[in-house]
Amino acid sequence: MGPGEVVFGNAAETRRMHSIRTLSMETGLHPKRLRKLLSSAGMLPPNADELADGNCLFDAQKALSLAQAAAAATLSVRDAGNYLNAPRVQRDMLYRSGLLLPRIKATDHGAADLFAPEDLDAFLARLLDGAAPVPAAEDGLVDIPTAAKVACCGSVEVVRAVLDGRLARKARLTSERGYMALLVDVEEVRALVRGADPAGFSAEALGARLQTRPHVIRKLIVTGHLKSETVINPVNRCPMTVVPTAAAERFETEFVTLFAIARRQGRHHMAVKKDLEATGVKPAMDSEKVGATFYRRAQIEHLSKKLTRRSTEENRNCR
Repeated sequence: MGPGEVVFGNAAETRRMHSIRTLSMETGLHPKRLRKLLSSAGMLPPNADELADGNCLFDAQKALSLAQAAAAATLSVRDAGNYLNAPRVQRDMLYRSGLLLPRIKATDHGAADLFAPEDLDAFLARLLDGAAPVPAAEDGLVDIPTAAKVACCGSVEVVRAVLDGRLARKARLTSERGYMALLVDVEEVRALVRGADPAGFSAEALGARLQTRPHVIRKLIVTGHLKSETVINPVNRCPMTVVPTAAAERFETEFVTLFAIARRQGRHHMAVKKDLEATGVKPAMDSEKVGATFYRRAQIEHLSKKLTRRSTEENRNCR
């Protein structure tokens, strides 16, 4: 019974209960669609599947609010993407991340999520807020998918940065519309999404510090002479192997390369190696396995002091 209906001589002032049929007649929504929506919202009675549309009753006010929202939500996910001018990949990314919220969420109950145009307009208004119109992309300004690709991040991160107001420079391309019209500063995005620098040395950085080649560092890691750990590259976000700072400093304190010794003495490395062999100093590890010749620094320093004392004594005797 609804307002205006007379029962036993009494006029109903408000509707307390609706059936699927009466709600369909009032809102113009198809009964099957209403049944799915009401079921997903948990408004139908337990035996709803056994009841005809006219006998399936539920709270009128709650159901009417849901039906009105459903009447406003007329766009499927695909239609929402077209409305926003967001390519399929970008549309799905916005949808899965929760940046695009459906007015009617019913996928858990076998119905399709539906979007309201006014909600999509509000999203675009936030996205393009403060973007200056430009006829063509200026230097360093690119669309969101391109910015995500160049900065090695996800488009979700770029969109969230825009919505949160963390990007100072943005523009709106007048020849495009909607989502693809927004242009952002790719360098600004790159700086924003860059991760923290790893606490350690890459093979290249440690090779330069120890005056040897990167592949030698990798062999030292494989043979167990250098401790390593896997971290996330701050730029491309791929796993990378680094040597912790403490391990690198400990290795540098304990070992020195033949080339570093020769460079310090200003001599050819083969001449230095020959002198070391003559004094009985052997490499600290198998040079064939690690790709370079390393000596224990303590032995080299001890030998250097010994030779210095001998040279001093000889000079004294000559006088």
